[in-house]
Amino acid sequence: MAGTTRRGSVIVLAVLAAACPFPARAAEARRTTVSIVGDAFHVNGKPTYPGRSFRGMKVEGLLLNSRMVQGIFDDRNPQTRKNWDYPGGPWDPERNTREFVAAMPAWREAGLLGFTINAIRASFLPPERKQEALALAQASPKA
Repeated sequence: MAGTTRRGSVIVLAVLAAACPFPARAAEARRTTVSIVGDAFHVNGKPTYPGRSFRGMKVEGLLLNSRMVQGIFDDRNPQTRKNWDYPGGPWDPERNTREFVAAMPAWREAGLLGFTINAIRASFLPPERKQEALALAQASPKA
């Protein structure tokens, strides 16, 4: 996993290294390692997408990811919060995060190994939301 600060935003790359839902194992047992060997990404010592290609181009060693900046989003501004209301009710950041995490198995099954989330203005998040965002970014299960 990598974190980079860019224009006041924190971009976190989390690797979806194992099939979900997450197994009920102790957190310390879930240790995923991401490394770069030469010009190839490796997860737990193995290249990503081993032996695979797409339209004649090698994809082994690439880290396909999706930019999902709203994955852990919360709008604490009362004037704009209503812009994010669900069709059946008010905006709920906890629901947003739950649905984001619940969708991970489908993304992983489709071959997505990572996603990028923004924690823009993270200093405005309450402490429990900061911890949740950090835990989500760091909790990649073992492949």
